[in-house]
Amino acid sequence: MFRVQKRIFIIIIYLLIAGTIIFLITRRFTADPSCVDGKKNQGEENIDCGGPCNKCSEGIEAEKIIIEDYHVIYGGHNLYDLAIEINNPNERYGASEFKYKIDLKNEAGETVVFREGKSFILPTESKYLIEIGLKSNENISSAVVSIGEVKWVNFVDFEVPKVKIHNQKFGLIENEDKDKTNYARAFGLMVNDSLFDFKKIDINVVIKDSRGTPIAVSKTDKRTVYSGKEYEFTLHWPTEFPGGDNMSSADMQAEVNVFDNQNFMKKYANGK
Repeated sequence: MFRVQKRIFIIIIYLLIAGTIIFLITRRFTADPSCVDGKKNQGEENIDCGGPCNKCSEGIEAEKIIIEDYHVIYGGHNLYDLAIEINNPNERYGASEFKYKIDLKNEAGETVVFREGKSFILPTESKYLIEIGLKSNENISSAVVSIGEVKWVNFVDFEVPKVKIHNQKFGLIENEDKDKTNYARAFGLMVNDSLFDFKKIDINVVIKDSRGTPIAVSKTDKRTVYSGKEYEFTLHWPTEFPGGDNMSSADMQAEVNVFDNQNFMKKYANGK
């Protein structure tokens, strides 16, 4: 009888220890409910807004996102690229998502290319929306760009990521070998100085002439970006573009979607 009781006691101890370990592991890898977890919980009116969180976007009085300028760029082979300069004038509010529409029109004012997209923008941020490879067999003479369905978020629960691009270089490729197809390229070194690892960071590159007018655009991304690490990137333009021999400057932007909770891999406390 004593042996049976002893065994039961030992089993109970083991179960308690195992339960404690499982609880601690679950606690370690399961985040507490928050206003940026992408879930409707803790009494929220909608996902990450209302209730204990900030007001939902319909209750936020924010100034509209400004379309400052746009540039239609011929990329050869009946393909067009588009660089759209936008600005968020709000100091407190960022847009976790907004949708935009692009109409490329011919000389008669008829829409020959239509494209929709979505993006995000931080408070007081100026950025480019880049669209590449818009195909049209007709000459494009104008474009109409519109922004709508903006989901505003109070930015108090977010942190602007410290991601910069250094060692920016660009220029034509001197091709002595006629079989080589690349015409120009751009190079940069992206540095993640934030305390976070990210699943994905987008990189937009705009090449400008001596007047500051965009003459070529491209974009790429880096996946699994660790805190404190550097990442090289190179972009190529395979065909000649107008003004290529007048390249004067480049605007390279790294974009991190901090509104997407799934984009965060890990945070390092105190920079460790």
